[in-house]
Amino acid sequence: MIYEGKEHVLFEEDVILNDLVTKFYIIEDEITRKRMPRGPKTYIQMFKDRYKVELSEEEFTELKDYALNEYITDIPSQIQVDFQSGRITRLRDL
Repeated sequence: MIYEGKEHVLFEEDVILNDLVTKFYIIEDEITRKRMPRGPKTYIQMFKDRYKVELSEEEFTELKDYALNEYITDIPSQIQVDFQSGRITRLRDL
């Protein structure tokens, strides 16, 4: 995957992964609103045109699967871990 002009591995860096998930949801919203074709090629092209991110179909499929099935549950799980470890004591600390 090419991200910000450099080669990266998709699940290697959390900051990049979270940024890509955010961009995925922005693209998802636009595709839905404009009733565009929902195939991987549409998303891949929009990532490239808008964000200069180049993904293979396999990388896109992995990103989409993560965004739709795991990302939503990762955030609450991390908050719970932080509460239990004492890193945060109230939601305002987030």
